[in-house]
Amino acid sequence: MAKSTSKTSTRSKKTKQALMGWKLKSFLKDSAATAKLKKFDGTVYYLGDADAFKAISEDIKDEVGPFQAKTLSSKKTVQKLVTDDGIIWVVIPQVGDQGINSRNRGRLAPSPYSRARELMGSVLGDIESSAVKQVKIVGEHCSDDEKRGLLVGAELAAYTFRKALGNQSSDLKIYWDGFSKALVDEAANLGVGTNLARHLVNVPPNELYPESYSQTVKDLFDGLAGVKVTVWDENKLARENMGLIQAVGNAAQHKPRLVHIRYRPRGASKQKPLVFVGKGITFDSGGLDIKPAMGMRYMKKDMGGSAALVGMFYGLVHNNLKKAIDIYLPMAENAIAGNAFRPGDIYTARSGKTVEIHNTDAEGRLILADALSLAAEQSGDHKAQSIINVATLTGAVKVGLGVGMGGFFSNDDALVEKIEESSQGSGDLMWEMPLFDDYKSQLKSSVADINHCSTSGFGGAVTAALFLHAFVEEASFAHFDIYSWMDRPKGALRESGGSGQGVQCLYQLVQSY
Repeated sequence: MAKSTSKTSTRSKKTKQALMGWKLKSFLKDSAATAKLKKFDGTVYYLGDADAFKAISEDIKDEVGPFQAKTLSSKKTVQKLVTDDGIIWVVIPQVGDQGINSRNRGRLAPSPYSRARELMGSVLGDIESSAVKQVKIVGEHCSDDEKRGLLVGAELAAYTFRKALGNQSSDLKIYWDGFSKALVDEAANLGVGTNLARHLVNVPPNELYPESYSQTVKDLFDGLAGVKVTVWDENKLARENMGLIQAVGNAAQHKPRLVHIRYRPRGASKQKPLVFVGKGITFDSGGLDIKPAMGMRYMKKDMGGSAALVGMFYGLVHNNLKKAIDIYLPMAENAIAGNAFRPGDIYTARSGKTVEIHNTDAEGRLILADALSLAAEQSGDHKAQSIINVATLTGAVKVGLGVGMGGFFSNDDALVEKIEESSQGSGDLMWEMPLFDDYKSQLKSSVADINHCSTSGFGGAVTAALFLHAFVEEASFAHFDIYSWMDRPKGALRESGGSGQGVQCLYQLVQSY
């Protein structure tokens, strides 16, 4: 792994506002201790295999006494032993029933990385509640993937929204025994990137809106080696014929924006760029087809697709991955006013297609369509190798898959295979859904080239994907339909709120090229 890079700059008031003061502090770096810290009041042993359990059992017998030594079992996942000198946690990942792990072609089975990440996240919570201050963490017989999972799990588990607002330093000091500095730095950058996506989703919409959000992205990345960030305001959007973004965003007090991140690092391969498009609806009222109160309550999260790409890119650029990348982030607020777009309106997209509006609460696909057209029309060295869309797009996919995984659609079998491997390897799960051409007829309009959503009540996630695909038909294409939210704490995510869904899967996907 190449050396990580960093940027120090004075952030604008808009960025401080949109991040609510968070300085992107890494728990792993803030809590890091060295081997010189010889006295520990807590030790965590994460055991990679049965031989490691045998070795550790012998090593700690004298420390814990005969009674506790007898309670040690290779069948228990987490065992906590209290000694005169401190607390010992023995963590043994349980591989589980092979029949369950092979089900669904193994695509939903925990990976060594994801298993370690989730277990470490749970253990860190217990460490903090046990009031120990100096902890040694040992990975016995662990692969680098498992060690990386332990590190990322700790970074994720240390984040809470309120802690981030206070930029609190950790009282806990951790010595990662046998973990290289390069691995710690890499995991810290990926973990902070995932937490950045979570944080952006958590920030309230009176602080995060198209102007402040776009300025934040520019301040975070513009000027880093190989990075150029361009922002189009509402006037530039009009000149560039981004008719659908304008239609959605013009009724809001805060006008729409489009952010383009171009990354061409020195030494990058000669491959065509991977291109990403992320939905940035900073609040969704539903427009004139207004949402009910409970349906509107958490609509600050409707920019979760763009947040996932910001978090992914943070990890990639700070870990100095040599990949050519373009990211397009259309940003708007779906508000209600006298000039709001209406059901039955017809607008001309950047592509030249005329689009009939069926329901104003299906606004995300409209802003994405213009951004996808912009991405697809690039040529020469900037022509996309693949275009990957990421959005909190439909409730239909959540009804089908629940909140534990996202759905994805693609027209490219080779890309599908890469996504499935990245999904399973990262434990950031995505499940392939059908891009079923037979449903295109549901998007027909008698007055325009295309209706922007189906008039049928069925297959809504599929028809949404088909609408997006209509703007990039000749490109290798994938669309991720995600949720971006945790309704309750689980594993390494110790509070409800923004989940960072998509960051780790997409990070591994980029690495696979």
